[in-house]
Amino acid sequence: MIFVFMSACETEHEVACFPQRVKTTLASGTNATSITADYKYTGDLIDRIIWSNSQTHYFSYNTEDQLIKIEEFNVKTLMKTEYRIFYDGNYLSGVEQYFSVLDYQTQMEVDTSYVAYHTYAHENGNISTEKVFGRENESQDFVLLKNNAYSYDVFGNLTEMISMDDVSGDTLESYTFIYDLQKNPYNALQLYFHGKTFVNNILQKENLLSKETYTYQIIYNSTQYPNQINIKENGYMYQVITFDYVCK
Repeated sequence: MIFVFMSACETEHEVACFPQRVKTTLASGTNATSITADYKYTGDLIDRIIWSNSQTHYFSYNTEDQLIKIEEFNVKTLMKTEYRIFYDGNYLSGVEQYFSVLDYQTQMEVDTSYVAYHTYAHENGNISTEKVFGRENESQDFVLLKNNAYSYDVFGNLTEMISMDDVSGDTLESYTFIYDLQKNPYNALQLYFHGKTFVNNILQKENLLSKETYTYQIIYNSTQYPNQINIKENGYMYQVITFDYVCK
């Protein structure tokens, strides 16, 4: 979503803001742990994200600027997670997930495993269902692990998700969401769907299984993007996220 500014002396001017630095602080009793993510761009596309916890994420695109690969390197754990992303026209159709072990000295991949894949179905332009497949322990064959179902509001915000175990039929996760009408910090970015939408900002998230409620207090900047988000879990401060942007 793009916010539009109007003035008497200029025609319609579209402004989009891109996160440049995002700092997340986790509150735990009297202790607080912060992680910073610096976003680097090529044009309007993310090239990489450099994290303060020894991670770097690299993004690759096809000739139509569709995101087709994310490589997440962690030099502390010497692990790499890779997501290969597939489309049917303009619609996300599947994601393959790979784990790799990195060499201590060269940080090159020395062992790679294909561990999971996801398939998607769409309704009214939104992802309605997701099937998650993983390796069976003994045979190492791919088996269906869970089915995820998603519902949306008229703006395209995810309002409800439920995850069901394919074998037992048990509910694994169930959440509902309430949103504001302002712009999400990641609204202008090319990101693939992984259980989140980036249209507006969450005001409340409820875990229907554990009955935990997360409330989001948002402080906006002059362009109506979040400058700071304070997240509380059952009334107690849980997380603080701050944003620096570059706007165009």
